[in-house]
Amino acid sequence: MLFEYDPETGTLYRKLSGEPVGSPNARGHLLVSIDGDKFYVHHIVWHMFHNKPGLGGSCITHVNRNPSDNSIHNLKRRRKQWLSRR
Repeated sequence: MLFEYDPETGTLYRKLSGEPVGSPNARGHLLVSIDGDKFYVHHIVWHMFHNKPGLGGSCITHVNRNPSDNSIHNLKRRRKQWLSRR
């Protein structure tokens, strides 16, 4: 595993350096680059806890609508249809 996670703060760290990861995109979601590909930090956190491959017809949302709050209790898997009804 490339990362360590602090559930108290919701911060994801690079295992080797101990540095926090993630740069905000235009909507405030944190992105991290792995081998030239970009990934959402909240997706990595979700998969670290739930160990399920792929999201299928779902996505991960932030319960409190703060896209930089990646604490596990703030992340929820939802159907994509739910998002279109908001």
